[in-house]
Amino acid sequence: MPKASHLSRLTEYSCSPTTFPPLLIGGLVGAIASRFGERNSALFGLLVGAAILSTFAFISSSFAIIAAVFLSACFTGLVIPLVQSSYAHAIRAAPKSKKEIQELGDFASNFGYIIGPIAAGVLADAFGTLAAFSALGVAGVVFAGVLFLMVKGK
Repeated sequence: MPKASHLSRLTEYSCSPTTFPPLLIGGLVGAIASRFGERNSALFGLLVGAAILSTFAFISSSFAIIAAVFLSACFTGLVIPLVQSSYAHAIRAAPKSKKEIQELGDFASNFGYIIGPIAAGVLADAFGTLAAFSALGVAGVVFAGVLFLMVKGK
């Protein structure tokens, strides 16, 4: 496992692997959703991205960590545009519920934006940084499984 000082040097390389993949994947989201469906594509992106994230506790190479971050971001980069697209479809299907649908979407985004970093920080303090990423990855895999069972596809 990399030492903390080594990980701190890695932070300068962490921006590109997390922000660049959604730009790459963004142009492919429509084609992927057309072929496999929005629900399946979003759940697959969440499942695979979270599964990759869950391996962080077992990775010891700095290069492998950066590569895993890049791959995870490639798959999770599918999720947000597809979820936003599903909001648009829900609004189109029930125009009178537009305000409620938008409010629920905003609430979910804001909740994740606030609770996500807090949860990651608490886990990192308790178990270490890489173990925290792995725990969040496992939670994402479980969440994807629950969503697969709960959300009906077309």
